[in-house]
Amino acid sequence: MSALVKRNLKLFFRDKTSVFFSLLSVLIILGLYILFLGDVTSNDIPIESARTFVDIWMIAGIMAVSSLTSTLGALGVVVMDKESRRFLDFRVSPLSNRKLMLSYLFSAIIVGVLMSVIVFIVASLYLYLSEGLVFELLINIKILCVILLAVSSSASLIFFFISFISSQNAYSTVSIVIGTVVGFLPGIYVPIRALPSFVQLLIKIFPVSHSALLFKQIMLKETLNEIPAQVVHELEQTFGVVYTLGDTTLNMTHSIVYLLVCCILFGMLTVWSLSRKK
Repeated sequence: MSALVKRNLKLFFRDKTSVFFSLLSVLIILGLYILFLGDVTSNDIPIESARTFVDIWMIAGIMAVSSLTSTLGALGVVVMDKESRRFLDFRVSPLSNRKLMLSYLFSAIIVGVLMSVIVFIVASLYLYLSEGLVFELLINIKILCVILLAVSSSASLIFFFISFISSQNAYSTVSIVIGTVVGFLPGIYVPIRALPSFVQLLIKIFPVSHSALLFKQIMLKETLNEIPAQVVHELEQTFGVVYTLGDTTLNMTHSIVYLLVCCILFGMLTVWSLSRKK
């Protein structure tokens, strides 16, 4: 299985276009934020550290988006193998279906973690140069743990949808659609409270949104401690730093369990989907 993981990684990184497009959505969001969204959003927040708050809020969302788009790019190898019928060759080899699926999944997770760490390093550099902000070691460790969880859940989710795609044209179309809407689903472009209640509900059940939620709660903790208590609750609700479902306010444990369940559920569904296809 390790040989297949290495093969998948080589195929992905050999295609420079695929690597670029796996980061394109992140680059677009970051560019829009620096040019337009940053000033517009921070001007509406009546606190001294408004720009710092918005910077970290946006970066947390970008980190979540990176976990999705990078695994989407890495799992393009699955579509390539299905279109060239190599996938059927692997299916009739002595390698079990479970190990075959895991080889694709592990390679996507490795790519996703690597790309997300690169995004985090760039984001940390931006925060240091613009705000003089440096995260403590413990916060960095927590962020790395969330990266692994976020990438794993995104890879399982994307792998399930990829299992229904058999051509590069369909895969390219899906990639474009996901790249277009992915900034809205975790509530990056627009604060979640500004959206209709139905859209807010969709955001709250979208797994990537819970990845963004974990990043926000970890990265914004110190900044929120410096903001007057009477303002914190309003900011948390407006910018989706906490989620409420009915009378229940979701905490980090809820999000972690939800992402773990998504990993298992979509992983099992993917094995079922690909195993039934000849």
